Amino acid sequence: STGMFLMALPWFFPMLIGMFLQPLATSLAFPAIFTFLADFFHEHDQPVLLALSIPLASILGSGLIPSMLGFFGDYSSFTHGFIILGLFVLGTIVWVQPGRYRKKETS
Repeated sequence: STGMFLMALPWFFPMLIGMFLQPLATSLAFPAIFTFLADFFHEHDQPVLLALSIPLASILGSGLIPSMLGFFGDYSSFTHGFIILGLFVLGTIVWVQPGRYRKKETS
């Protein structure tokens, strides 16, 4: 009942929009991720990448990252946790270099 009350408050409207856009963004991201894996990795690597990427994303998104943010929220501040998470995300750009993993065309 508290959640229903909070949804009726005017300041809660932006959060309500976010609650509806989050699942939409997740469902729109999966085809792009699978297209990236198909375009940048060889056919013999793709089954292993798909088999490992979904459980790894689930472990990170549902377990490790929320736990890390909670740890920083308890012992320091959420700001520090989000800064470190942002640095980790930016650090992955080094691994994704468009020309490096492009599949070789075979004729």
